[in-house]
Amino acid sequence: MANDAMIIAVDRIRFLWPRAKKMTLYAVGIAGDNRGKVLVTEPPSLTTIKHVPRAARPAVWEFGGDGYPIYQRTGGLPDIVVAHLLIVRSRSRTRRAGEIVSAVAKSDEAKSVMETASSALKTAGGLAGASPLNLVLPVVDLIGRLISGKKDKVLQTISGSLFLDAARKSQDSFSDTILSADGNIAVDADAFLFDAEEDEDSVAETREAETQFEADGLLVKAGV
Repeated sequence: MANDAMIIAVDRIRFLWPRAKKMTLYAVGIAGDNRGKVLVTEPPSLTTIKHVPRAARPAVWEFGGDGYPIYQRTGGLPDIVVAHLLIVRSRSRTRRAGEIVSAVAKSDEAKSVMETASSALKTAGGLAGASPLNLVLPVVDLIGRLISGKKDKVLQTISGSLFLDAARKSQDSFSDTILSADGNIAVDADAFLFDAEEDEDSVAETREAETQFEADGLLVKAGV
């Protein structure tokens, strides 16, 4: 049978700045697909990095276990997945993970923007769809305003599109590295694909990952 479920997880974020830096960071992920699903997520914790490239000690934000799940889908695969990952400098070291997701969940404007993006993605078409990455930019812009309202600073937005043709949909897994536009941040991510009939446990774990993130206040979504 064919794969009909998938999860995309960020394994690590590598910092490649030429100069030393020390700061507390958090991240916000915005992902969507051409079936209309839109997700806003946060990793379960912040990190404080000490980046010392001249001493060969570049900073790396490692996500333990199976990584930080930025996108999940069961019940059939999309043709396109798009994602924007915001790397944010926090003014507070005691900030609680999930604050941005919580603000999105409480905002009628945010819900409306996500639903509009969901509807737009559904009409984007398949592999020939034009600029699906841009269709979730209104969500990214709104998240940016929420972050600015907390006096935090978006250092970088790393964006990418994944096109799932028949050959890629048949794979069990694949990995990719996405660089920021200025080349100063690299994101290492893995995608895992499953067949519900042959691998019920993995599909159940994919559903549970989304359910648990939502229960922990680290995920809000629109579409299905």
